Amino acid sequence: MASGEKLTLLSNASATGSAKTAQLGGAYFWSIVGTWAGATATLQYLGPDGATWVDVTDNVGTVASLTANGGREVIVPQGSGVRVSITGSPSAMYSTLVRSPI
Repeated sequence: MASGEKLTLLSNASATGSAKTAQLGGAYFWSIVGTWAGATATLQYLGPDGATWVDVTDNVGTVASLTANGGREVIVPQGSGVRVSITGSPSAMYSTLVRSPI
């Protein structure tokens, strides 16, 4: 894919999404909106053991987690599976991950 790789992670969801593959890795912009109802959304990647989900961090090591509509720049390993983990009971959640041009 080109430098503008875009992954749809959630579409009208109310629970943790399925994994999508970030082909290129590097800097991405993660955005999420929806009806939160006190929920938390955390961007995660699949660890090297193929079973453990690890929280994605930004370029200063802060976990990519949100409790309201918004977005942030994150670093994603090349070829990794990524998903949005949801805790709580939100509705109508939409999330994308778009690779930032370098």
